[in-house]
Amino acid sequence: MAIPISSCLKFTRTQQRAILVVLWKKLPYIDVDFDNVGGEIWDMVFTRLQKGARIPFFGSISGYNSPPTPLKNYQNLIGQRAKLEGFIVFDYAAKFGDAVKELAQDLIAGTIKRKFHVVEGLENAPAALPMLFSGGNTGKLVVKVLDRANL
Repeated sequence: MAIPISSCLKFTRTQQRAILVVLWKKLPYIDVDFDNVGGEIWDMVFTRLQKGARIPFFGSISGYNSPPTPLKNYQNLIGQRAKLEGFIVFDYAAKFGDAVKELAQDLIAGTIKRKFHVVEGLENAPAALPMLFSGGNTGKLVVKVLDRANL
């Protein structure tokens, strides 16, 4: 099922302040906010909610390694009649098989694009891990431990 998307943003923590300024000036009102970062940007998004907006809540990585940012604009959820709903992927475990088949078909057809950021060698794993939090990786971060061709 295709979902029309009018805009999408990808940013790193170091870009967060600049993104806030741009978003505040140019962002239209939001129907759906699909974000697992949380923090200041999420709080700003609450000021830009369309009436009836939907916000799936499935993570808040900005608060995993530091104190979470207090939300100041959450009351806009009431005024805009927005729906904030938490979910966990395991809630859909019964559908995993169907999802794997559909995703595999889309990967084969090329309708889903994927990207890997490969770090060579187990000895480089400690240096690779912080990339998950700094935005230093592009795509799925993978540490290649063994080359099967050399077996």
